Amino acid sequence: MNEAYANAQAKINLDTPTLSRFYVRLHDESHNCWVPPGGSAVSCPQSAAAMLAAIQAFIGGINPTPVDPALVLSKALTLYDGTIASGGNRYDTGVIARWQFKEGSADPTTRIADDTSGVDPAMNLTLNGDFSWVGGWGVSFGPNGGEARAGAASRKLYDQITKSGEYSVELWAAPANVAQQDAYIASYSGGTAARNFTFSQYAYQYELFGRSSVTDGNGMPSVLTRDTDRDAQASLQHLVLTYDPVRGRRLYVNGNYTGDVDAAVGGTLGSWDDTFVFLLGRETSGANKWAGTVRFAAVYNRALTPDQVQQNFAAGVGERYFLLFNVSALTGVNQAYVMFEVSRYDTYSYLFNKPVFISLYPAAKPGSIVIKGMRIGINGAEARVGQAYANLDTTVTDANYTAGVGQRLSAIGTVIGLEKGPASDLFFLSFDQIGNQAHVRTEPAQPPPATPADKPESSQYGVRVFSEINASLAGITGIPVGTAAVQSTYNLVEQQLPTVPL
Repeated sequence: MNEAYANAQAKINLDTPTLSRFYVRLHDESHNCWVPPGGSAVSCPQSAAAMLAAIQAFIGGINPTPVDPALVLSKALTLYDGTIASGGNRYDTGVIARWQFKEGSADPTTRIADDTSGVDPAMNLTLNGDFSWVGGWGVSFGPNGGEARAGAASRKLYDQITKSGEYSVELWAAPANVAQQDAYIASYSGGTAARNFTFSQYAYQYELFGRSSVTDGNGMPSVLTRDTDRDAQASLQHLVLTYDPVRGRRLYVNGNYTGDVDAAVGGTLGSWDDTFVFLLGRETSGANKWAGTVRFAAVYNRALTPDQVQQNFAAGVGERYFLLFNVSALTGVNQAYVMFEVSRYDTYSYLFNKPVFISLYPAAKPGSIVIKGMRIGINGAEARVGQAYANLDTTVTDANYTAGVGQRLSAIGTVIGLEKGPASDLFFLSFDQIGNQAHVRTEPAQPPPATPADKPESSQYGVRVFSEINASLAGITGIPVGTAAVQSTYNLVEQQLPTVPL
């Protein structure tokens, strides 16, 4: 029940019930309708009316949460009140195919992820199998095997890359676990034993396959990251595979080169096969299933440099916005804001990151502004979990403040649960102190720790001496301890066993 309710929340619009996905599915799309009580045939209009009545009854039972008037508050914003931050300052020169996986936000029933590189022909990916769209842009592949396949348009990669002799594959991906092995995240291949390149997960390691004149048709020998480095993690990671004839295959994780050196260098790409297919999530045969989420994917006809990889890592991924919470009235500084970078972390939550105090007035001088105990509120109440800035204690000063850039308040981020959805969830900030404004927070009294109940006293004897065991066996089997065979065995092993009780 709890899991079903968590999944249902994003499909119910509390402000405009007729926009609820549950209702639209029945009323506009005539899908999953049922036979009404007492009826003899399926009726979508009656099903839609019953669903709408149920949603309205549910909304009617919700009491609005009033904001505590004692709190020191910023102005409030929804996610879409922010300025789009995604994709800024990316290095895209040489990109020949790119997928941002935005399509599911507009139409969760679509099975196509568009190639947005602008390089013809478009390599649109068709989604099949165990897949689902995730909030904040992305597609998730489940344990039963899902894929995003390009088809005949994959020939574009062959045409572009064999001319340049080098390439890069860029991913923002989150493995579902670190137990899966030989799991193919991205592959340009023709079967389990033939490929142009493949990016694979092997438990905590990543493995790179790449065909060239100095490898076999399966891209072997591969480059396998060191097990002790634990490069693969079950979290969102920026992954870049690059290839050039001089350095061979190199892997960058979250902007940093892993240091795993390719032994097969100096080759060419003349052995590539132009009939192979590009896909995400598994091998073309359906084998080598990978479970996880891909938020972004791109292929380049050049090897990105370390600086370019760092630039794209810093640019981030997904549906990200800059939210500027107005605190001018609290600080006395003209056009003053606490700015967060906020994104849809997944279908059920938001990521708040990189808080900065900034004024949009170029000549503004903060002077000295104390900021303590900053908390994030959502829909009238402070979030129950995720208050990573509750212990914040810093001062914004002229010396640390830079016009047009501001002053960073914290280097950490936090995750806040989604409630009504990005169009309706209303965020605000509260402060224990900001400038001269303060709120004395009274923490609830903690109950005294419970006294654990005493357990029965443990036995003082954990191991018997062998003479006791010998006597027990005699009683069980009926064979006397003085029997010659028993006595000789006893004498042989007695010296190896405990001589006193433990």
